[in-house]
Amino acid sequence: MADLLEDMVDVLNDMTTEQFLDTRRWPEALFGLQIDGEEFDRRAAEAGCDPAAIQGLALEEVGDLDVESTPARMLIEALFGSR
Repeated sequence: MADLLEDMVDVLNDMTTEQFLDTRRWPEALFGLQIDGEEFDRRAAEAGCDPAAIQGLALEEVGDLDVESTPARMLIEALFGSR
């Protein structure tokens, strides 16, 4: 999971907020990461993992990010939706 999150940060660092908000402007790499994330979720479900526990682990991974940075906010939004 940490590798997937690290890759997302790298891709998001190269994007503007406007690109992130308009999926038609997403780079191919972000779609690939979306597919990887969906595959991760599928495998976790097959293994009987608790989705809340996985989300908690993801939250721990992003907990050290600077929430003032646009890529960090975009990653948090992508993982957890707007709250």
